[in-house]
Amino acid sequence: MVENKEISKSKQIQALVFVVGSGVAAALLLALFMLYYYNPSGMYQAGNVLLAPDSASTLRYIESNHGTRDAKRFVFGGIEFSYYDTIQKKWQRKDVDMNKYNEFYALVEGDKSLTDVDENVRRAFTSRYPATLSLTIHPENDTTAANNKVFSQAVFSEGSDYYRVQLRDQGSSEGWAYFYHPGIFNNIIKTFVNDL
Repeated sequence: MVENKEISKSKQIQALVFVVGSGVAAALLLALFMLYYYNPSGMYQAGNVLLAPDSASTLRYIESNHGTRDAKRFVFGGIEFSYYDTIQKKWQRKDVDMNKYNEFYALVEGDKSLTDVDENVRRAFTSRYPATLSLTIHPENDTTAANNKVFSQAVFSEGSDYYRVQLRDQGSSEGWAYFYHPGIFNNIIKTFVNDL
């Protein structure tokens, strides 16, 4: 009897389906493992949403205008801290040097954002006098203060333990990541306002 050494077409198709099916099953298992292990909870770490001090001074940013197809180049402008002075009863603004910003960043970089933000926490940023830390940028060859823009902001709820950081280009409808840090408001006042 002569053996047929050629594999029939149906056996070839079965082998191909098995290989493709095994690949798809392995990809699904890997995806499920990644979802389980890395837990996509929507949490942010403050050190990842704030601009790191070593990156801030070298910041270069291109803003495109899709209507005109123009692109403007921006560079780091500075860091400003604004707060309401309860003694003088007026808003104050201070320039922040990189050493002070580095202190602040080291204080909060490990904070994890809140996944469920209570409505009372949200209201705390609109009903009181929040303090604001802003990183500004300006056009590359124009240092006129009128052309400065806010690149990123952190807002601190007056007298509380909550702060929020503006999210850039995250596609988030919220636009903010909220954080809890005990004593944060008093800490930032001590860090950025030397005379209090």
